[in-house]
This record gives sequence, C-alpha cells and structure tokens, in this order.
Amino acid sequence: MRQINANIIHYLLLIIFILCGLSVWDVGIQVSKFSNYRKTVNENVARYGGLTPTAMEKINSNSKTYADNRFSIISNELGVKKKYGEIINYQIKQEYEIKILINKKVTRYTDCSVTSEVR
Repeated sequence: MRQINANIIHYLLLIIFILCGLSVWDVGIQVSKFSNYRKTVNENVARYGGLTPTAMEKINSNSKTYADNRFSIISNELGVKKKYGEIINYQIKQEYEIKILINKKVTRYTDCSVTSEVR
C-alpha cells in the first residue's frame, strides 16, 4: 500500500513539474518576441524622426502581423517629428497570456528611447 501511494505521489509531482515547465516555456516564447518588436520600433522611429503617423502606421502593422496586436506604443510625443539628434521617449505596452495552470493576462510596460536620425 505504501509503495502504491509513493508511486502516485511521484507521478503527480512529475506531472506538476512538467506543467510548470510548459508554462514557463510558453511565457518565455511570448516575452522573447519583445526584443524583435523593440528593434523594429527603434528603427522606424529613428528613420522617420519620431512617432510620426507614417512611423506609427508601420509599427502598428508589424504588431498586427507578427505579434497578434499584443504590443502598443504609449508616448506624449505621438505625431511629433524631432530634429536630428533629439531623443524620442516612449513606452512599449506588452500583453501576454499565461495559458497553462492559470489562465491570466499579464501586462508589462517598458521605457524606451531612441535618437532621431532625420536630417
């Protein structure tokens, strides 16, 4: 009887460990998309001299295509074109879901900045 209980506990712990590992892996994949998105945003913002309508159109298109609209830009400088060398500050809002074990949405805000390259 003790052996059966020990085996049951062993298998339950193994299943819990596997589910936790899958949960961490799932969140890791979602979070890893952030660096690619940030790089794309920095390139567009620098190229267009700020969070101009053209830059935002490209950024939103990338978010829709590659990240299922999980990213958005927050800034007081939306629509403002900056001169060469000026710093553009913004935040990236990232939403991701923990689907395994807990069904929960998590939101993360990251402060970012880039230098305008428009002459």
